[in-house]
Amino acid sequence: MEVFETSASSLSSGYYYSSTSSEEASERVPLLLHGETFKGWVFNQPIIAYLERDDGNYIFSDDIFGIYGRGRTFSEAVEDYGLTLSEYYELLKKHEHADAQSSEAFERLARFFSPKNEAQRDRGKLKK
Repeated sequence: MEVFETSASSLSSGYYYSSTSSEEASERVPLLLHGETFKGWVFNQPIIAYLERDDGNYIFSDDIFGIYGRGRTFSEAVEDYGLTLSEYYELLKKHEHADAQSSEAFERLARFFSPKNEAQRDRGKLKK
């Protein structure tokens, strides 16, 4: 199993695991996201995202939240995915108390993905 680390400016120390090279991805390649993958954001639980090629572009997506990023390079697609996922988090957080469905969607996302400072605060609560 090969390990990838991107050099996109918005990425921190997250690693991506795959059985094939990201440059050779012609099929949907599963990649594991965990920890602080995007600068300032943390995956509280690992999730599997997918890399694929479409008309010369890379698409990076997940099946849990239906979020995707697109770019001319692997790094651009992953960076776009991180930006889209963080914007989705902020949108759900803003409307968290609007109704039960919004609250449930936010809680589900926050179990997997949150700003680093909130993840650290939540872990501190669990230790007490």
